[in-house]
Amino acid sequence: MSKLGIEQLERRYILQILLFLYDREKAIYSEIVNNIPGSEPTKHKALRQLVDMQLLKEERKHPRRYLTLTPKGKKIAEKLKEIQKILET
Repeated sequence: MSKLGIEQLERRYILQILLFLYDREKAIYSEIVNNIPGSEPTKHKALRQLVDMQLLKEERKHPRRYLTLTPKGKKIAEKLKEIQKILET
């Protein structure tokens, strides 16, 4: 895996997916895809990238695929939540 840089977080849907998973222990793959508006193929690509960046962990329990934040992914999501709160005030 290449070194993770902030520019990788700028890719489409990356931030939305991290924030979506922040308040959940785990989510079904299709739940994430269906609850974030936009291009389905691009969301699939973003989910794969997050797994590759080790920010999400994928667990397969046939027929479902579950995703959870890794400890690193959770730390990043926490910071994003802080930024979101600042912007909303």
